[in-house]
Amino acid sequence: MLSRTSYTAFVVAIALSAPATAQSIDRSSVWAANKQAVVKINVTGRNPAGASVPMRKGSGVIVRPNGVIVTALHVIGDDAEWSETPDGRDRRIEIIGLDGNGIEHSLGTASARAVPAYDLAILTITASNLLAATVADTPPAELSSVVAIIWDPGSHQPEPVSADLVPTDASRFRDNLTLRLAVVEGHSGSGVFNADNKLIGIITNQLDANRALAAPVFAFNHLLPPPQRARPTEQDVAQCEADARKTRVDREAFSVSDGVRCQNMGDNQQGTVQYNAPPGYSIVGQVQRVDETNYGSVGPLRYTRDGGRVSSVSADVSCSTPNRPFGPGGWSNATLNGFIERSLAQDELAEIRRTCLAQ
Repeated sequence: MLSRTSYTAFVVAIALSAPATAQSIDRSSVWAANKQAVVKINVTGRNPAGASVPMRKGSGVIVRPNGVIVTALHVIGDDAEWSETPDGRDRRIEIIGLDGNGIEHSLGTASARAVPAYDLAILTITASNLLAATVADTPPAELSSVVAIIWDPGSHQPEPVSADLVPTDASRFRDNLTLRLAVVEGHSGSGVFNADNKLIGIITNQLDANRALAAPVFAFNHLLPPPQRARPTEQDVAQCEADARKTRVDREAFSVSDGVRCQNMGDNQQGTVQYNAPPGYSIVGQVQRVDETNYGSVGPLRYTRDGGRVSSVSADVSCSTPNRPFGPGGWSNATLNGFIERSLAQDELAEIRRTCLAQ
């Protein structure tokens, strides 16, 4: 029987020797960030003997927006497993992804190359502006919690699954990652993500009923093309152009006043207050109108356009004198206040747009 002291020491020893339990991470966050970066892969073709090969199925992860995908090599098969043709190998690698509404659609067919020393392959399709996973640039923490996004061959959508990293038998599996995760045939090529929603590995093998092996991202990251700079949206370009124009134009204020006066009994007068922008300048923004009237009125502002610029602004003024022998006459005055800017030449505008598109 253990004494109290011995029992306490025994419990402490168990606690110190027990494996740490990783704190689970938010699967929904990983899923939201990477669901369109996960693809399903179907492979068909003929073997060297000319016989049709049963369809191979697996998953992959888009790692570049221009159509670079990483998967497990055995999903697509080594080149030697396929019949050789004048155009390469008798192997068709179809890539299926999700659109913005979560509907499956084909992304096309891929070419492939193997990653040396690992059960990995890099696929390339003709594409642009795909949603791609961010590849982690640091190794995952030991015994950390991760999320695998697995696309079962019989399902129409991938699914995020919680998993934990556990110690790897380096004598057998070198620097591969070992996961506490149940996988089956067809799950190879699935991505493994950390708490920062970044890709840390690609599932390659089932070790047993409760463990899987994943190749780390540093096995292939150096073989990928440099990340593409995100293409600016039209909204970004428009804002850039507006900011650039402000630095190049000369802005000046203007103010012009005019009016009419009715002095005789029963008199009626009409006129116009108008401002014309100088050649090469355009009226910008809203023009402010200040009115002073007595038995008079000022009409709404009218803008005149000359091509792409506002060349003038005007308003009608009118007055009348009551039909009586005594009393003040009528008048109507209006002042127009605003700004003009020098209009940029077409070559200047083209230069600004080229610069904004290149940013």
